[in-house]
Amino acid sequence: DDICFEGVESASGAIEDAIKVSGTSLATFSYVANNGPSTAQSFVVSGSKLVDDIHLEAPAGFELSRSVDTGYAPYLALTRTGSDVASTTVYVRLKAGLTKGDYAGTIDVSAISAIGQSIAVAGQVAEDPNALDRPSVSAFIVSETYHNLAGQPLVGQPVTDGLYLVKTVYSDGK
Repeated sequence: DDICFEGVESASGAIEDAIKVSGTSLATFSYVANNGPSTAQSFVVSGSKLVDDIHLEAPAGFELSRSVDTGYAPYLALTRTGSDVASTTVYVRLKAGLTKGDYAGTIDVSAISAIGQSIAVAGQVAEDPNALDRPSVSAFIVSETYHNLAGQPLVGQPVTDGLYLVKTVYSDGK
């Protein structure tokens, strides 16, 4: 039995235009460190004359989902019915927990026997303006003193229930 694919084939035998994406780039993903993920953006993927599902892979720092609110992961598969994948909205976001910096790359959209597509993505995680107020993970307490509400140190007195102020000095050992 011979297998026949309809459509234009490339020199490598892959079918051109079997995978369609709505756009070539998404940018301006952003959030302040410790406040991720970013707001999602979307694009549409469809396919025809396929012998395999469409597979999407996000670059480092990004994640994909078919739902704007849940189910985000670095990989996503769009299941075909027969030889087609119906138009499907794919959501992309800059994932939570990233450190300050710029993030960029391409989302690869591929399927066996089809010429793949890609979408460029770029975003930025800004420095948390409150980060300087927090001790680092490796910080340790150098001293801790207790004061009454008037600001007078409670030296040599047991600290019991009630209101008092605590002054803590941290060091990161550097």
